[in-house]
Amino acid sequence: MEKEGEELTAQIQELRTSLEKVQSQQMEDSRSISKQQKTIERYLAKHQMLTTCKDKCNQSIHDLGVLPEEAFEKCIKDKADRVCCWPAECLCADHLCSWSKNCIQSTKVSGSSHM
Repeated sequence: MEKEGEELTAQIQELRTSLEKVQSQQMEDSRSISKQQKTIERYLAKHQMLTTCKDKCNQSIHDLGVLPEEAFEKCIKDKADRVCCWPAECLCADHLCSWSKNCIQSTKVSGSSHM
């Protein structure tokens, strides 16, 4: 009888150790899920911001209407480093980036408009 009691005590201790391991793993999984949720929320917020920016840029392009041919020729001749600035400025602005606005404004000022 004493031997059975020792065996049962050993089994109980073994089961407690197993339970502690499972609970520890569950806590780690919970922390991991929490981190992943925060990351997903950040990506969703960034996605929403970029979608809003895209929509505003599309609306600005739509509002410009038909541009004169000179607008495209001048922008094509513009330096590549100025063209590469567009994404960073778009995220900060509610309108087209400065290089394209300057290009469009200079063609409108020159008086040639094919709208």
